[in-house]
Amino acid sequence: MVATVAISACSEQHPKDKYEFIEFLRVEGVCFENHVREPAKYTGELVHWRNVTERRDLRYGHVNRLDSVLADTMREIKNPHKYFPPFSVQFNDLTAQDITGDALKLSGLSGHSEQSKGYQSTCTLKVLKRLNYFPPASER
Repeated sequence: MVATVAISACSEQHPKDKYEFIEFLRVEGVCFENHVREPAKYTGELVHWRNVTERRDLRYGHVNRLDSVLADTMREIKNPHKYFPPFSVQFNDLTAQDITGDALKLSGLSGHSEQSKGYQSTCTLKVLKRLNYFPPASER
């Protein structure tokens, strides 16, 4: 009998967290790595989810550079010591205030490639679209 209780206690699973989608933002603007300050144009998206189970909001997103990364690769081969703006900037742990309004100024972490460590970056973004549902890829 003791073994049965111990086995059933081990097989108990904790309930999974429940999430609720709050908001989707399509953004576009200019970003630069703080140590270089050379701007480039970016576009991307921010999302706001709520963990209903823990009563915690999750706001995060990313932007990607608009011009061609392939062209940069060719230029890097010819000029290996020239600076090129990062391919993407990631945003995590955003607050409600961070994503309020139509003009946003966000701090994020840049990404030149999957191997690079990234640098602190600043983005000034315009909100192009706000939706209260997560759109399919064709609408983004």
